[in-house]
Amino acid sequence: MTEPAQSPSNPPPGPEPSWAGCIVPGVVLLIFLSLGIWVVAVGYLQNKGFDAFLDKEPLVFEVTPPTTEALAHATAAIEQIRRAATDGAEVEVPLTVEDLNTLIVTAPLLSSYRTSGRVRSITPRGLEAELSQELKGRRFLNGVFRFTPAKSETNTWQLLLEDIEVPGREVPEPFILGYRNLHMFRFDSDLPDLQTVLKRIDAIRLEEGRILVHVPAKDAE
Repeated sequence: MTEPAQSPSNPPPGPEPSWAGCIVPGVVLLIFLSLGIWVVAVGYLQNKGFDAFLDKEPLVFEVTPPTTEALAHATAAIEQIRRAATDGAEVEVPLTVEDLNTLIVTAPLLSSYRTSGRVRSITPRGLEAELSQELKGRRFLNGVFRFTPAKSETNTWQLLLEDIEVPGREVPEPFILGYRNLHMFRFDSDLPDLQTVLKRIDAIRLEEGRILVHVPAKDAE
């Protein structure tokens, strides 16, 4: 998709954050790097009833470059978490909906997902993201996914799928449970630096409009 032309009132964002500066703590990477093309159990997709909430075309999000200020704010928050994890300092960093969506459209690691997902809201009840996911048979699940963060079995982080909503249509509970049981949102990365950061995070809390990421001091562990 062609990105909108820049204008004096909408200056181009600064340089994309480096790989090291884009180590996102759990939440946004867990959603968008763990997705891609979903392959679900054949038995689910053979059930014609599921066609009622699947689409033949994907939902495509327009890519709007963030402002220079928004990019600087998101990059600084991620760098603060990375530095604390590396240096052993204690920090609690908030990430807003704008921060997460800024990373989706600018971070090199997330370039494949710039048109297929956006974080819609964050509340104590969960993080909600609008996603378009391709399933077997060139069918698409276009809906709102609600997640809550939790520690994974590998002592990093995962997002627990709580619900999927497709506007105007009902998603059967067995379908949602099937996705949840596949553990598609457990983030087991082969990137050592990213693993180091994720393992140093001891809490991710959801508040109204933001995620709070806590990294403890090393001597307090």
